[in-house]
Amino acid sequence: MVLKIQKPNIEYSLKADLNFIYIASRILEFLQPDFERTSLSAIASDVRESMLEELDFEKEAGNVEQFREFLIREGLTKVATAPRIFSEYMCVWWCDWFVDWNCVFVCVSNSD
Repeated sequence: MVLKIQKPNIEYSLKADLNFIYIASRILEFLQPDFERTSLSAIASDVRESMLEELDFEKEAGNVEQFREFLIREGLTKVATAPRIFSEYMCVWWCDWFVDWNCVFVCVSNSD
């Protein structure tokens, strides 16, 4: 079982932090042209996109389910596995007792 908890409005802090990393990488590439060959800013941009996508738990659950279906369809369940998402147990609770955290509970299991 997995319990995922997300603070409300965390995306604003995360975006600010990730934007700083991206801008810093661009400045480094400008100041030191050799860094441009490493695609530092492209890597920072990819990390930003991936991390922001993970804030959408419903999209994440959909991606996991798509991957599970792919493994089953291609007969790869003995090679790799993906957790089963029980979307009927996904919910959003406002926990007033915990500084108004947005608690999202996701139950998963590797067995059918």
